[in-house]
Amino acid sequence: MKSQFNSLIQVLDFFKDEERCKQYLAQQRWGDTPACPHCGCVKAYVTNRGYKCSEKLCHKKFTVTTGTIFENTKIKLRTWFAAMYLVTAHKKCISSLQLSRDLNITQKSAWFVLHRIREMLKEKAPQMLEGTVEADETYVGGKAANKHKKVRKELREKGTGYVHKTPVSGLLQRNGKVHTFIVAKADGSTLKPILREKVSSDAMLVTDGFGGYKDLYKELKAHKVINHAQDEYVRGEFHTTA
Repeated sequence: MKSQFNSLIQVLDFFKDEERCKQYLAQQRWGDTPACPHCGCVKAYVTNRGYKCSEKLCHKKFTVTTGTIFENTKIKLRTWFAAMYLVTAHKKCISSLQLSRDLNITQKSAWFVLHRIREMLKEKAPQMLEGTVEADETYVGGKAANKHKKVRKELREKGTGYVHKTPVSGLLQRNGKVHTFIVAKADGSTLKPILREKVSSDAMLVTDGFGGYKDLYKELKAHKVINHAQDEYVRGEFHTTA
């Protein structure tokens, strides 16, 4: 945030109210497609207080702050963003007392904010997904979901039928983190680099039979394939989210 603004005044002018803060956070976090932080599904209903996942096995509610350092706090996002600027702008560590004075909040709140920001900054390098990791891809937009599964399979294999849709890749660590990515094209040249960057080589990767995942067994400890073409969606403890 420091590089985007040159002063605290600029930060406060830009984030003039909570709605502007939420819009900014949503864009930085999801782009134009909200993703459920619980299961990774990119289809959600808009509710009065946020969103509700449309995935049948999830249906959990979430907001733009769910799963972030801003979750479950009464401190306004505008204050959080100002604090983040001050923390990153100071060459030396800023104290909770100084932050409380700068932002006109209690020292207790300032300490809490500083603690969460510092914990976030410790995670400089992205953590690799480990254990059992499920990978899947989908297309957002249009009504291809209404087509017969055989027709969808044929369109997918031919690479047609999704011209006006946005491809989205999803990675789910079993009982853990979720990563979703809007990609230019759902093929091996696009998906494999994402997997190499985000998934540990010691992980157990579970995918469907999509050709874009071919030969990954050479790079990973194990690669289980669930064959959707044969109406297989679960094999023992392994399954994909499709």
